[in-house]
Amino acid sequence: MKKHILGSLALIGAFITAPASATVSVGDAVTCGGVNLECSTDNAVVSGGNEFGIGFDIYGTTLNADFSAGLLTISFSGNLSLPDGAGMDGTHSLVFTNKTDPFTYAELGDVNKVVNFDADLNEFAFDPNNISFDGGFVTINLSNTYFAPDSSLQVRFDRGTTPPTDAVPEPATWAMMILGFGLVGAAIRRRKTATIHPLFA
Repeated sequence: MKKHILGSLALIGAFITAPASATVSVGDAVTCGGVNLECSTDNAVVSGGNEFGIGFDIYGTTLNADFSAGLLTISFSGNLSLPDGAGMDGTHSLVFTNKTDPFTYAELGDVNKVVNFDADLNEFAFDPNNISFDGGFVTINLSNTYFAPDSSLQVRFDRGTTPPTDAVPEPATWAMMILGFGLVGAAIRRRKTATIHPLFA
């Protein structure tokens, strides 16, 4: 009896504490748009390579966008016209959406040799606030940003260990919770039934 209850409770606990699955996977249809940055295509299917080439002014593809499980990597393309990298002064941004499995959360991941700069060309660490999420749209603000020749930045789309405070369990999680409570109830009821011993006169 105890084994049934403990097993059911463990099942419920596993589904309550399990992190939400990543919201980018192979086969997803994602979109790319930009302000003063042009994507090579508006729509792409996530696969094993770069989904989008991103143009900068007259130099052609300057950045690449590569989606993988729960992660987007934006990297300098190795553009030979820009041997010293690319500095984007003024307003530049990229906007991504996932048409297959809408994004629910986004945050800055690893940053390698990508910096922000001011009018005096002072460098600052790329700011996590440059990544914003609103209604399934992820905006990456690249205004006054410099990409070194071998630079990259990552955006994570999985919830990780810090989900938004207003996160709501997914339907599958609710279903498993209800099933778990049902198993607990059935085990208790079975135990009660098994302990009744009617007396016959």
